[in-house]
Amino acid sequence: MNSKITDYLVQRAGGMIKEAPEVSDNENKYFMFDDGGVEGEVGEFLYGLVRVLKPKRVLTTGIYTGISDMYIGQGLVDNGFGASTALEVDMHHINRARELWKKAGVSEVITSVNGESLKFQPEGQYELMFLDSEPHLRFKELVRFYDFIAPGGFIFIHDLHEHFSQEDNKEHGFGWPFNKLPIEIVQMFQQDKLRAFHFPTPRGFTGMYKLTERTYRYER
Repeated sequence: MNSKITDYLVQRAGGMIKEAPEVSDNENKYFMFDDGGVEGEVGEFLYGLVRVLKPKRVLTTGIYTGISDMYIGQGLVDNGFGASTALEVDMHHINRARELWKKAGVSEVITSVNGESLKFQPEGQYELMFLDSEPHLRFKELVRFYDFIAPGGFIFIHDLHEHFSQEDNKEHGFGWPFNKLPIEIVQMFQQDKLRAFHFPTPRGFTGMYKLTERTYRYER
């Protein structure tokens, strides 16, 4: 059974989105709105996370049909403050997402930016980032935006499993589709600047936490 927040957003969207079984789920436990956005449950998680974190600023990459941003935007609306910046290289995706956000009632808290994510220059820090652009860009985006993640902030990468794609794909080669993990990210984990955790969703969903000065460091 889907949550009330999904029912509410579907109703507000007025037929623009329709629930369907998740294409990557053989057990038919998850649902989706399309095969390029997030699983519905991931959207609901993002909504709840925004409600818990109360972020002032959110940054996302890869809009597609605007599903994940819709859930994030609703969380910001319900919080009563905060804003999200959504980066997307394809204007077609931006236009259809804007229509969805307007109908859903979240457009006022989302600013869409048409351009390459790696060329975007942030101003200030973000308490939450969600990276869902082309897979081969997402590790680079984490490196690019790391300094703009607020201490104690969270970063999520969609479609990323617990192995971080650091395996040999017999058809496509090592690291497909994310490529080899950059040394900068390896060092972030080695130096205990980031800690990762994983959710076993059909498409993969990995989060990272940027440590603060007060975060407990394990004895080595």
